[in-house]
Amino acid sequence: MGKARNQFASTVIVIGAIAGAVVFTQKITPGFQSLFQGAATTSPSANPSASGTGSTAADQTVQGDPVNYQFGTVQLEVVRKSGKISAVNLLQATATNGRQGAFSPLVQSALQAQGTNFGNLSGATYTVDAFKQALTSAISKLK
Repeated sequence: MGKARNQFASTVIVIGAIAGAVVFTQKITPGFQSLFQGAATTSPSANPSASGTGSTAADQTVQGDPVNYQFGTVQLEVVRKSGKISAVNLLQATATNGRQGAFSPLVQSALQAQGTNFGNLSGATYTVDAFKQALTSAISKLK
């Protein structure tokens, strides 16, 4: 019972820290709020660069290399449509002691930033670093 309670408490702490970090990042980064509006729902008709003139990169899905770190392994798949990252999928996302709770907000941050240019999550520095390395690996394979 004690181990389960500790794991639950750790999970709650990580989720709370992640939520606080996202709010904190929104308040200190100029223009960050605009990244939250429609980042994952952009349609080709709303995107002037997706007019079919050949000015956008080809749609593509790539897998990055696995990144091992002290709390687990992260491997990502990146989907690009109409010149934008439309999905970041977790192929491997293992972490110990509740750290796996960081992956969902990290995926959202990557989509909003369209890459790795997003802030850290308090209490999840190693997980964020491994996620960013895995994301960089996948993005580097886009042609």
